[in-house]
Amino acid sequence: MESVSVRRLRQNIEALGDFRDAYTKYLNATVLAGQHPSSEPVLRREAARTSAGAARAMSLAGTNVGWDLRHSGGPLIKGLASVAFLHETPHGYSDSIFTPGLPPYQGVLDIVEQTLNYLEHAEREARRRRWNPLFWIDRALRALLGIPAYLLGLLLGRPANEINASPFGLPLRLLALAVEVVGVAIAGRQVGWW
Repeated sequence: MESVSVRRLRQNIEALGDFRDAYTKYLNATVLAGQHPSSEPVLRREAARTSAGAARAMSLAGTNVGWDLRHSGGPLIKGLASVAFLHETPHGYSDSIFTPGLPPYQGVLDIVEQTLNYLEHAEREARRRRWNPLFWIDRALRALLGIPAYLLGLLLGRPANEINASPFGLPLRLLALAVEVVGVAIAGRQVGWW
């Protein structure tokens, strides 16, 4: 997750937080209050609406949530939206082999909190890296040296990182470096630096 921007991390943290808040309100109004899930359709819709952004945030962090009921003849249920509302179905009250006695919504809340902690840590690390001058030098060099691969990628219809990973990647980077050194030398001569 090293190349993810601070802004993208922040957006994903906010999406996951929005889901957690909406889902907690829904659970408080239904499960904890002893009400049927259909008694709060607005809160349920809001939790469902925010689950897509939360699922993308979990995907970015490399986490997922699932509920395995195959031991009792049921299905393997995966994905945030599927497990988040599993407690509304008859399957939601069966124990999973991984978390006996734990309701599925508690598993969802646990993994959401863990993912939030992971993304917030990644955001702090990304912010810390941005203060390092070597980070910006590396970014500039990658941008400059990646231009030939980018142009070749446009011509061939392939992504630049695929071209960089190919056998042509190193020669293209060396060519870019040589062209840039010559460009700096010519510009320096024109300005009168040497």
